Amino acid sequence: MSCYSNEIESQIRKIYEKLAGVFSKPALIRVEIKRALAIMKSITPHAKDNAAQKSYDLFHAAMQAKPSSNYSRKDQMEVARIAMEGAFKWDKSLLPPVGDPDHIVEFIRHYFLGLSKADMDHTGTKEHLEAIRNALCAVVYDPGTINLDGLRRIIREGASRFVGATGRVFHWQDSESLQLHKAALLFLPHFSNDIFNDNSGISVDRDLKDYLCTGWASALVHVGLEDGAWVGLGDGVKEAALTVLFDMINSNWLPHITENAWEFLASTGPSVPGDFPAFRRCLDNSESMRRIGNLGSPRITAIWADLEGQNQSRPDAVVGGSRMGPNVGRRGRARR
Repeated sequence: MSCYSNEIESQIRKIYEKLAGVFSKPALIRVEIKRALAIMKSITPHAKDNAAQKSYDLFHAAMQAKPSSNYSRKDQMEVARIAMEGAFKWDKSLLPPVGDPDHIVEFIRHYFLGLSKADMDHTGTKEHLEAIRNALCAVVYDPGTINLDGLRRIIREGASRFVGATGRVFHWQDSESLQLHKAALLFLPHFSNDIFNDNSGISVDRDLKDYLCTGWASALVHVGLEDGAWVGLGDGVKEAALTVLFDMINSNWLPHITENAWEFLASTGPSVPGDFPAFRRCLDNSESMRRIGNLGSPRITAIWADLEGQNQSRPDAVVGGSRMGPNVGRRGRARR
């Protein structure tokens, strides 16, 4: 790397520090807010991974500052979105520690749970999706730090919005949606036993169930299937997908599971051990086989029967995946 490049990167880090100072003042000045936003939009596309922590510090400063007549809620979330882009667009090994989880939870509440189909169909869609991707990566990268109980309460308060927004994320297809899909596949299992649980008290209408299931299967194919083989299932994606799928099977979501999802299970299911938690829940539920039989599909019945039979004969089978966490992207490069 040239001395010139090093100097530019050093200057960008210093700029992030100064911008964080702007939002740390007791009284925010409107003209400074506008100038800070303009600078952020200019430098963030050029910032490298060694500025990720400084950008994340700016995110916290923006979220800590209280909205006012000079600093609207819209301003706050726009600053936070750009700062998150500079912090979390990198490979897992380069991401900053999450730190204060309350700010991430609030960011998710705004950008993810506040998402509607209309939001995604109009101007700003790409930026909105990038914000969601970065927030989800923060959760799946450092799940022990995030207050999942807090997120779970938010989701329960708006289950239909959560399902609809998640489905929309899964359905989104463009040249940059791969890492978004991967992060979302890794995110959903954290709440699988809440959403796909007949006893959770959460009610979602049939159309939304169809919407999520078809989007989820489409994203799984996008991330994992290549030339007819499931090859993109590292980094915990396989374990995450199987957790969600088994919980769907073990609930009233069963009729909404797509053919692609069943074929995924036929291909990868034989490696699942009987003590895999979500599979264990299915095996312990005497209703599972009856429900599957009621679908009236010989292919699905055969897939499940083979899975049960193979599991009984192969108790040492393994899932073959690492613990959930998004090693999304190549080392040292932005996840694009």
